[in-house]
Amino acid sequence: MISSDFPRNILVSDFDGTLTQVDFFQAVLERLLGGDLSIWHSYCQGKITHFEALAGYYQQIRLSEISLKDLVAGLGFPTQFSLLLGQLRLANWDLVIASAGCEWYIRQLVDAQKLENPPMIHANNGTYSAEFGLIMELPRDSPHFDPSIGISKVSVVKSLQGPNHWVAFAGDGPTDLAPALLVEPHLRFAKGSLARLLAERAEYFIPFDHWAEIPFHLIRYYSK
Repeated sequence: MISSDFPRNILVSDFDGTLTQVDFFQAVLERLLGGDLSIWHSYCQGKITHFEALAGYYQQIRLSEISLKDLVAGLGFPTQFSLLLGQLRLANWDLVIASAGCEWYIRQLVDAQKLENPPMIHANNGTYSAEFGLIMELPRDSPHFDPSIGISKVSVVKSLQGPNHWVAFAGDGPTDLAPALLVEPHLRFAKGSLARLLAERAEYFIPFDHWAEIPFHLIRYYSK
């Protein structure tokens, strides 16, 4: 058993499109809202924040809670998440989830694992009702609060960095670029838009298709 005094390594992971195969936002946009990009265009034009764009879409959801939970269950969360998390911890790695999405649907998938010690989650607050949709709120009391996206992944990564341990980062989107650049290149995992942005900058990263590849890599090469 590893001593509790031994510095533990930390994997900071994005959620949508990283821990899951399908981004919750994309699923809502395409399956429930007909692909309407008007709000997203306002964000791209700088008229509203990233948080306001997501919140604007999510409050339009009109499904029974059971139906929305079924949609969440189909996002492609790792089927062996509990086993992978346990193996990471035995290899002296802890997991921290950092997301610009909503904790409501993240909790649906993490809590379904019935973990005795679930990972720390930094995400936007939210509640759901079929009448008012998914109401996402800024986490103003979070030490990692950012008014434009809710949770600053840069702040999360910086708060965890220190001597005598490793911090790795995994992500898939444009908002993951800044935090990815904070970690050592050999501990940087990327797919999707993040991988393209890093490649354009000639920055080294480890590509992945499924999140399960990341624990295997860390355990093989970076266990203490």
